[in-house]
Amino acid sequence: MSNFKVKGNASGTGTVTLQSGDTNTNYTITLPNTDDTVAVLGTAQTFTAPQTFRATNAVRSEAASTQDAVVIAGRAGGTNSYAVTMTPATLSSSTTLTLPNVNDTVAVLGTAQTFTAANTFRTASGTRFEEASGQDAIVLDGGNGGSSSYAVTFTPTTLSANRTVTLPNADISFVTGLNVAQGGTGTTSLTANNVVIGNGTSAVQFVAPSTNGNVLTSNGTTWTSLPAAGGTSMPFTAFGSNGGF
Repeated sequence: MSNFKVKGNASGTGTVTLQSGDTNTNYTITLPNTDDTVAVLGTAQTFTAPQTFRATNAVRSEAASTQDAVVIAGRAGGTNSYAVTMTPATLSSSTTLTLPNVNDTVAVLGTAQTFTAANTFRTASGTRFEEASGQDAIVLDGGNGGSSSYAVTFTPTTLSANRTVTLPNADISFVTGLNVAQGGTGTTSLTANNVVIGNGTSAVQFVAPSTNGNVLTSNGTTWTSLPAAGGTSMPFTAFGSNGGF
């Protein structure tokens, strides 16, 4: 049978009192088979060995009894005693993760996620979407400016299959007009009642109607609006009903 020894500290002058709580039931406190330090409730502790905190209603961590807390609960079920491990990256300072005031599921980096609420992704240099770190990506970046928090919304029509939009390897702007190389006109508007003329890879050109009676005429290089050949009046011959002049 093991012995229980109570030993004083020769260098100290205080007294340690072991006192039971107010109870009418016999209880047994089992001490571990190891040299170690007993943890107490009112003093900050550092556990240096892996610990398992097992409770029916999980483990509650709080700053005070009347304040909000974090509860870490095991899931009822499973047969292999697997666990979720939370490990910080190499830190340069203390960091704080703020949990929302809602029941929900935490998103993780390495698993495909479906966000079912309207989310705002706010970063100084935009949000980057890529298949791998060495591949080309799409960056969605908010405009620097504005005061009303307006947004551009991309909405597909009713689809019958998955679709792919291929972006060109070029800078394009929907403000100044889609470049000709990308299938646009290179301009933001088309002058009313003008004839549109191609201009290579540059923005299209226009020929105005000009004077009444003008016709579109080639000068061998381009097109212009000029009076009809021989003036604005066209000669004609009138024939009678019997075929005579």
